[in-house]
Amino acid sequence: MTSSVSTPAVRDLPVIRVFVSSTFSDLVAERNALARDVWPELEKYCQQRGFTFQAIDLRWGVPSEAGLDHRAMQICLEELRRAQETSPEPNFLILLGNKYGWRPLPETISHDEYTQLLTHAETQAELDIIGDWYLRDSNARPTQFVLRSRNDSPDGKDYKRVRHTNGKHDDAPAWLAVQETLWAIVNRAYPASLLDQRFPVHEGDPKGIRFQASATEQEIWHGALQIENAQDHVVAWFREIDRKGGEPDPSHIQRFVDLRKDHSLDQDATTALDQLKLQVKKKLAPESILADTCTWEKDSKGNFTGGVTTGHLKSMCDAIRTRLRGIIIKQINAYWGIDLSARDATVASIRGTHKELDLELREYDRFARERGPVGCFLGRDNEVSCIREYLLLTTNCPLVVYGPSGSGKTALMAYVAQHPFPRGRTADDVSPLCLARFIGVHPESSSLRGLMMSLCRELRTHLPVNTLETQPDGSQKKIPVALPNTVHELTEEFYSQLRRATAERPIYVFLDALDQLDSVDAARNVTWIRSK
Repeated sequence: MTSSVSTPAVRDLPVIRVFVSSTFSDLVAERNALARDVWPELEKYCQQRGFTFQAIDLRWGVPSEAGLDHRAMQICLEELRRAQETSPEPNFLILLGNKYGWRPLPETISHDEYTQLLTHAETQAELDIIGDWYLRDSNARPTQFVLRSRNDSPDGKDYKRVRHTNGKHDDAPAWLAVQETLWAIVNRAYPASLLDQRFPVHEGDPKGIRFQASATEQEIWHGALQIENAQDHVVAWFREIDRKGGEPDPSHIQRFVDLRKDHSLDQDATTALDQLKLQVKKKLAPESILADTCTWEKDSKGNFTGGVTTGHLKSMCDAIRTRLRGIIIKQINAYWGIDLSARDATVASIRGTHKELDLELREYDRFARERGPVGCFLGRDNEVSCIREYLLLTTNCPLVVYGPSGSGKTALMAYVAQHPFPRGRTADDVSPLCLARFIGVHPESSSLRGLMMSLCRELRTHLPVNTLETQPDGSQKKIPVALPNTVHELTEEFYSQLRRATAERPIYVFLDALDQLDSVDAARNVTWIRSK
């Protein structure tokens, strides 16, 4: 981790992707309420304005196999990173109750950390367990040690999960014993007291975070505490339990609080959670700190049920929906360049504008840079040379690149579309107009009509189609001719524009994945592609 990390300033896609970070067992009702009452409304709100909304809650989505491989933390942080790359703002929602939550053993450790664990092993048995379960990854640079998958038994014992007759699964006793030993060593090498030194946030990676922090806190470090502009777009919601009505026996409320082995309250975990909440409050904007209270639930006889009341769920949903929507509309307006904050606003108002075309072309450019990056595209020298030689010919016949799925056609097209000049040829010799479309990357390219409309629009930005209109004073003024609407008319204009190419300014059109066009207008028959 490094502090003061900025999320991307430029949004490439009209997608809002929010990673939801929360503890597991204590906030099930809250996450269910958001999935039922908030996410669908935000999806509709965004869709109406030409955006897509995605809420990423991995508390339901991490496969059990990933848990056995100790990859749960890695998967969560990777999904968070994707959210940050896709959606600069907003991309992170924090939900915290009164439970600090699960603390995972680190999946990977450095050579120095491995040595530190060995130093704090007190018996040969502990040394053996470290050696059996943290395996050297010599391919990593620098060398690191990876926690062994529980599917890969070092001694023939079952370290996976045991299924009981009631259908529930528990960790195998053999794994529980290994885990207890590993934690004993970790606690000596990197004691929990290190967490007391993690705030305020400084440059560098606090050791206590990787070895002692809960999974939720680790997500919060990556998604908020070390993000420079988190105050602009990260939202946090806290639920506090009002204990004025009494306190149930701790053993009955373990879903909502952290307990020690003897079923007493874990005060260290409570302190760590309080410190975390305080730091989040300091980091985020006041309007992004939301809170609700509940009480311990009682039955009709006044006995504690082991749950909490749910009367706060509507308030929570309203607050989170309102705050996220306020951040989202700023992003939508900035992306489209117009105000779509009105209740009945739709994306229809930007259809056919230069702004829409610019955004579409930006998506193709981004896709091309990802699939055929400069300096990373290797091989296919013969194919690249053939395409470049073809581009120098005076023929108008199309060139077809074909091959089985996965053979690298898209990467080849992306690379050549960005670099159409052969070696030794410079932009002084010729200034081509390059149009590249990767079918399916943008909705406009999925249909033949949309594809032709998009190509004609781009061609018109370079080669206007005007008519002369006589003004009241007798002068002549160039007026843009309306773009055709039918597939036939658009195709005719497309080829009419291609005929305006010159030796000094040829027109290169790259079309990838024609088989991905929808079947409307007989697009897949490719009869609209003329032989010359």
